[in-house]
Amino acid sequence: MAELSCLPTPSLVVDLNKVTQNCERMLQKCQELGVKLRPHTKTHKTLQAGEISTGNRKHGLVVSTIAEAKYFINGGFTDIIFAQPPSLNKVEVCTALVESISKFHMLIDNVQHLQMLEDTKLANGKQWSVFLDLDCGYGRTGAKWDSIKTFDLARLIHQSESVDLAGLYVHEGNSYNQTSTGDVTKLSDMTATRLLEFSDKLEKEGIDCPVKSMGSTPSCSLPTEIMSRITEFHPGNYVFYDLQQYYIGSCTLDDIACTVIARVIGHYPDRGHMVMDCGWTALDNQSQMSKCVTGHGCIVGEPNLRIDSMTQELGKISAINGKLDYEKYPIGTILRIYPWHACATASLHEVYHILLDGAIVDQWRPVKWWSA
Repeated sequence: MAELSCLPTPSLVVDLNKVTQNCERMLQKCQELGVKLRPHTKTHKTLQAGEISTGNRKHGLVVSTIAEAKYFINGGFTDIIFAQPPSLNKVEVCTALVESISKFHMLIDNVQHLQMLEDTKLANGKQWSVFLDLDCGYGRTGAKWDSIKTFDLARLIHQSESVDLAGLYVHEGNSYNQTSTGDVTKLSDMTATRLLEFSDKLEKEGIDCPVKSMGSTPSCSLPTEIMSRITEFHPGNYVFYDLQQYYIGSCTLDDIACTVIARVIGHYPDRGHMVMDCGWTALDNQSQMSKCVTGHGCIVGEPNLRIDSMTQELGKISAINGKLDYEKYPIGTILRIYPWHACATASLHEVYHILLDGAIVDQWRPVKWWSA
């Protein structure tokens, strides 16, 4: 075990108690709603958090890169959705993944994707398992929920001899743009209604749709009544949470499990600021300054400090009200910073230092990059 003060700066610190608490709360929420939880790994990208988030079942995940898929399969996880519309080169890579575990699902949203899969045969007569990606209002990927072309695509999948329709998949990424819990729940009601309407239409035509998967951290942290009719949730950020989720209303500040630590390395009273050894290579630069009064992150326990700006390796800090008390923050002082976006911040670090009851007890190494 080591003290926090022994770590190099900048470093990413993950509070194990908070990760466990966040995961247990989401598992309990899903159990009460009668919904399966299929955690997305995109935020943490570690076997350890994968186990905690699945209740140590190592079954039922969503990944966003080939590297993640291989990493979690090699780590003993099964029933995985690769939640990215595929290109042909990725379909070819995924043939080995499909054949290596009992359930590996692709995400498709157009006829070209379907044709790629039908043209790529699997060994032993195995079928491709796919989720049809629906756009219920987000507008990024997905086939439009109210388009006849989307229904026709579902029919083609259903009729295919080499592809099986495992279910429908909706990412509610537009929930991140909401500014209140009321806005989130209103959006979730709309999304769930559209997903269920499309599913009902399929089933009336004799097209079985066994899984209806929907999710984002805001919507799953603040589920509405109609969401109990969804088969599974697939949130990801909730494992760590962050300032963005706090401002949306998904969590409290105390739920945020990851912080970046930095040290004060310079005082500049004539300019009204001090400098820390942490810039945008260690702390994400996505903060929306109009919402976040503390700037590019929030320094834990220091509500009057603001991270005004960051360059590659440095951050400039000033006082929100009054003058900066330099004597309170001598050079070498360690600061802990809640990030605006945990997913972006975690991706910048090759190791997470695991904090348990005030001491550093372990290191987690996330899978990096896109292919392996």
